[in-house]
Amino acid sequence: MIRRLVLGLIGTWSMAQVHAQDAVSCEQGYGRALGLYESADLRSESLQLLDSLCNVCREDRDQMQRILFLKAVIEAQNDSIRAMRRTMERLFRNDRRYVLKPYDPLIVRLPVKEEIYNAYERLAGSRDVGPGQLRKDHGRWRAGVSVAVQRVSLRLGPEVQVFTEDEPPVWEARNGWEAGLQMEWDVVPNLALRASAAWSVLEFAARSPTLSYIERVTYMPVCLGVKKMFWLGDLPWVPHLLADISAASLVRADAEIARSGDGLRFLQPRSLDRAGERSPQVVWVGGAAGVGRKLGDVVVGVEVRYRRALQRHTVMADTYSESELLTNYYWVDRETWMDQWGANLSLQYVLRYHARNRIHS
Repeated sequence: MIRRLVLGLIGTWSMAQVHAQDAVSCEQGYGRALGLYESADLRSESLQLLDSLCNVCREDRDQMQRILFLKAVIEAQNDSIRAMRRTMERLFRNDRRYVLKPYDPLIVRLPVKEEIYNAYERLAGSRDVGPGQLRKDHGRWRAGVSVAVQRVSLRLGPEVQVFTEDEPPVWEARNGWEAGLQMEWDVVPNLALRASAAWSVLEFAARSPTLSYIERVTYMPVCLGVKKMFWLGDLPWVPHLLADISAASLVRADAEIARSGDGLRFLQPRSLDRAGERSPQVVWVGGAAGVGRKLGDVVVGVEVRYRRALQRHTVMADTYSESELLTNYYWVDRETWMDQWGANLSLQYVLRYHARNRIHS
């Protein structure tokens, strides 16, 4: 009786002290809980101490693993099967790669060993029970950077010919790039909202035997989209589909034009600022298909995307009656819409996980 009283006082004192992390470490608290557990008549005190340790030792993954496993063992011995399963789920949320060994000293001789190990197999999966109950996901809140190579897909209005001897120019898309910040938030597991802001450069050209025109356009797009992920068995790369809308402000529109070989004149190449004749804002709608993989706390994503412009790039007003482009270079803009194709690489760090991120509800 005296021994029980002394050990009970030790357990009560330990529970009071565990909230003051300066006074007792997680290692010391676990040692006291293990000592109480080994005294079979003080398991309830050990369980209370472990509950307290779960609240203050979250930063130490290895120590939390020991605390939660001992807690699950005690709950199984107390026939609290539901509580034991909830604790096993917390054990997996603490460490997705946790492996329970059937010869672990804490369970090897326990009558409830099979119940504990069966709960582990149902969560982790095995050849005997099939796929586990772990909910696979890439975290709830992710943020990082993205880079892309992109190419314009031009939609053009009617050709405007100023000098009848000129051959119509051939229009061509050129490679551009985009870099920015990207954030995703899972509304529910595997269905996320994506927001991004970027710096984007697009380029196209028009060439004929007598004329060369190259335009480089810089935008600052802000994008909002919905992303759906699809888990295919145990494959490490997870496919996804994205639908999004982008609104972009024009930063610059720089052009280079040159004319020669028409038998009339030779004009040196000239650089021009075309921002005044370009739409200041453009909206794109589009989507993407890609795959992602989680490596530690970083999600690597690769995707191919398409965006269709809703606004015309060129402002078709009567601005060319006295323009140097018209009178010297015989150039008039065609109606132009700039759609995009691109390949994107992203790196996102997982800032927050789902509260029950790895378990099926």
